[in-house]
Amino acid sequence: MGSEAKMSVRDIKPAKFIAAYASHLKKANWLKLPVWVDLVKTGPGKQMCPMNPDWYYIRSAAIARQIYLRKGAGVGVGHLRRKFGENKHRGPKPNRFSKASGSIIRHIVKQFVEIGVFEKSTDGGRKISKEGMRDLDRIAARALSPKKKAKVNPNKPKKGTKSGSAKPKTKATTAKPAARKPTDKKVEKK
Repeated sequence: MGSEAKMSVRDIKPAKFIAAYASHLKKANWLKLPVWVDLVKTGPGKQMCPMNPDWYYIRSAAIARQIYLRKGAGVGVGHLRRKFGENKHRGPKPNRFSKASGSIIRHIVKQFVEIGVFEKSTDGGRKISKEGMRDLDRIAARALSPKKKAKVNPNKPKKGTKSGSAKPKTKATTAKPAARKPTDKKVEKK
């Protein structure tokens, strides 16, 4: 492991990491979904509840990433509410910023503290624990590593075709049809 470079959450694009960590949380079944997960809006600026059935895991992964990025400082619910807030549409009036729901964020943070990913910070809020940092880095390294793909032999014929029966395409067979000329017919009105 001495010659390998250590991978971290900062080395991967946010969307890719959040998707990988959300699927990990769902498979590991660490987080308990609340009974209101399909009824609640993610903030007062929203008009409807989320359409994605896995939105709770995605929001949890995004919160874990935000707290990971601020390793030394404690991150509170108020900071996360501002981070995940958005503009509220108010009809013809100008849009205004609206914070995200604090109860959802608080519920997620409490669950992460219970499983040991977060811990209390001395200056208030929560920070990532050593075990949580190791877990997130491991997931980031797994998501960043190239997937093994099946090797394709270019000389082998494709399924459904007999060898030698496939005709190569030439310019004559793939020529475009001639462009249509406009007609000089006039439409008479009655």
